Amino acid sequence: MKKRYQFPVKKFDLTHCWMLLMSFRWFNVAVLGVAATLLANASNAQGTECQDASGRRVSVSGGSCPFGLTPVPRAPVAEPPKPAPPPVAATPPAPRPQPAPPPVAATPPAPRPQPAPPARQPSTAAVALANLVDKYTPTLGAKTANKILEGDARDIVFFFNETDSAPNGVRGLSGDIAFSNNTIRLCILGESKAPDEFIDWVKIDWVQQKYTIENFNLKLDRCKFDAVKSSDPKVAPYDLFAVERRLLTNNVNVETPALVDLAQLIAKKSLAYFATSEWQPFEVYQEARRAEAEKNLKLLRDGKLEGYGLALLVPELDVACGSDAADKQVLYEVASRGLQSFTEPNIRNKRRLTLRQGTAEAIFVQAKRRQCGFIVGDAAYLKPIVTALERDGQKVTIAPLWLKQDRVDEILKAVATKYKDADLQARRREQEQRDRDTEAARKLEEERQRVEQQEKLDAAKKANEDKEKQEDLKRMRKLVESRGQALVDTFNISARKHLSSVSQELLELKDAAAQRRMTDEQRAAKAQARRKERMADAWSPFPAWVADRAKEEWGFGDTKATLEDYGLAKWRSRSIEAISVKVEIPMTNRHIGERQTACWQFVWINDDEFNFTRNLLAVPCDKYPAAFKKWTDENLFKSQWKL
Repeated sequence: MKKRYQFPVKKFDLTHCWMLLMSFRWFNVAVLGVAATLLANASNAQGTECQDASGRRVSVSGGSCPFGLTPVPRAPVAEPPKPAPPPVAATPPAPRPQPAPPPVAATPPAPRPQPAPPARQPSTAAVALANLVDKYTPTLGAKTANKILEGDARDIVFFFNETDSAPNGVRGLSGDIAFSNNTIRLCILGESKAPDEFIDWVKIDWVQQKYTIENFNLKLDRCKFDAVKSSDPKVAPYDLFAVERRLLTNNVNVETPALVDLAQLIAKKSLAYFATSEWQPFEVYQEARRAEAEKNLKLLRDGKLEGYGLALLVPELDVACGSDAADKQVLYEVASRGLQSFTEPNIRNKRRLTLRQGTAEAIFVQAKRRQCGFIVGDAAYLKPIVTALERDGQKVTIAPLWLKQDRVDEILKAVATKYKDADLQARRREQEQRDRDTEAARKLEEERQRVEQQEKLDAAKKANEDKEKQEDLKRMRKLVESRGQALVDTFNISARKHLSSVSQELLELKDAAAQRRMTDEQRAAKAQARRKERMADAWSPFPAWVADRAKEEWGFGDTKATLEDYGLAKWRSRSIEAISVKVEIPMTNRHIGERQTACWQFVWINDDEFNFTRNLLAVPCDKYPAAFKKWTDENLFKSQWKL
């Protein structure tokens, strides 16, 4: 049997250490690969890293960058190097006598372990915020509580109105929120410090996040917190409510009454968390637009720009000035897009523009006189104007968006196609309009002939009907006149008797001797006879008026009664004849030497079945129209006299 090779003891240190290290190489490479993978996953979990045009970076929660930012490309994770295969151990040579090893240096003592620095304690505000989130997690849920409470104090949190008072918002069957008529009514609660630029950016951010469609109508109001009081079951009529996060907690993260009310309304299903618009991405977006505008201005000064852009001079004016050599529609398109690239809402929201075109010299003079709100044109046209304006101390701002020449060529092509299509459509519309006019004229003539023929037939028919109607009216009026006149004559006799009886009584009262001679029985008989001659007290105030005139020494002549109206009135579901009589009373006063004619109107329901007069009315003639109108309505009177 072959003798097994034995290493000398004195060579064990160097050779065996080398072989042990090589045998552990695969394990070391595997550990390094796992560590690299874990580091890459941890980097991805931290959020999406975004950058603006100037290269400034910001980490944003979620999977996408907000409007105005682009994602930062990630560096590829280096794969761990493939380990080399372990070397094949060679047969060691025969041992040779070695000299004695040099003395080994003494190992220096190991350094003493230093104590670890004390752990950094969280601030009082951070602890209070964590406690506040924990407090509202049972009511709002952990996810909603974090979205509402955690973040920049300048962020704006939006809540959706789940009640029927929301004018446009509704949650559909799938649970998604939609707004009818592409309109959202928004109420910003409390004393908001958010600038108008941030509110305008919210609209852009919502479209970017696909909360709403593009070009939706946002109707904004600023409200007090009373609009969302938890004690009031009726939520104000808005689709969304917005509040700055700083108004939900104070400086030490202690809840405010506004947070309490909002949380209770969310618990009652009256409100729901909708979205949060973060301040930091807006700040980056605003700075990026500002930097882009400054870069465009510098490139324009240096003559390194090509294409079309816009120079802002006076934001308050809606007047655009441009080159007379450029296409009008191209200038309009460049102006519209350039204005939309600004962050200020008073500039972005310009819609109706007045365009003035002229040479560079003419437009420069108008700009100096503040007659141009902004100038639009290509770089060659804008550069001398902007340079001269800055030379004269006038501030000029270049729009952040600059359209390259190839994009302008596309606009020109689209405008030409639009003009061509518009011309064809105009010709088609003109021909269709001529056809419609011809057809309308034909139908109009047919209708005119038909109407003319129908009018002739109607006239002949009406003539016959009018003749028959007049004959019927004459017959009815003759019957009514006969019946009414009989009632008038009877009433006239009663009125005369009443006047005569009153006058006679006054004369008898003046004869004191005759009064003394009358016995009580005679006086009673006389009074009984007078009651039969007098009109009932229900005709008030006529009896009292007669007595007053008689006491004033007025004498009454023969009355004249005429029929004023006749018809049917309702009395307990019965239709009974009713009559109105006008009575003229001549009067003479010898003592003052004066004559007058009094006029009274009398109206009543003549119930022959029960021999009774009902609902009596007596008024002077000057008060008759209003009194009779009221009496007519109350008694459902329908005239058969005034037809």
